[in-house]
Amino acid sequence: MALEAWIRALVSPSEETVAEACAEGVRVYRYRVFEDRGELAETFTGRSELLAWPGRSPPKVAWTIETDDGATARYKLSIEDFENGGLWHYTLDEEGKVLELHHHADAISQDPPDV
Repeated sequence: MALEAWIRALVSPSEETVAEACAEGVRVYRYRVFEDRGELAETFTGRSELLAWPGRSPPKVAWTIETDDGATARYKLSIEDFENGGLWHYTLDEEGKVLELHHHADAISQDPPDV
């Protein structure tokens, strides 16, 4: 449930969708994909900062959850004929909202399309 709300916030970022998915003090860590792979690229603290990240994604991105054990989820994203995936390591607050999330994309062998 929590990650389904997270995906809604990624696909349709708004104050409402982010509040539904994330705790007030949410922290999201996005790690590098290309050069310096695995190093921390940026951190978003709080719901208002977090709105800046999904707003950069094109609306044609489709996100799905392939596996989820309650602490780590494997996701897949698709943009036209491009696909990639990765891991989300996360913790939830007492209300079941994302409190902390580490976003690690898999290595990318091709550039995503400009959409």
